[in-house]
Amino acid sequence: MIFNICYQIGKGEAREKLETAMQGVNDRYTQLEEVEKTYVRKALIEERKHYCEFICCLRPVVVSQLFPSFTTIHTKSIHQH
Repeated sequence: MIFNICYQIGKGEAREKLETAMQGVNDRYTQLEEVEKTYVRKALIEERKHYCEFICCLRPVVVSQLFPSFTTIHTKSIHQH
């Protein structure tokens, strides 16, 4: 009988400790998710910045290569009509 009472008291304490530990793990997991979201957001913004810089550098080259073709096509279409 005494053993059962001690076992039940120990079981209750163990349950409390387990619940406290689980709450701590859940809190840390939530914290980790927030940190991860923050760093992923920063990485995506940095990647977008690099892409935009690349496009800004590439655009003049593309325009300079395509513009003569467009003017030639436009001139030919005017002469045909």
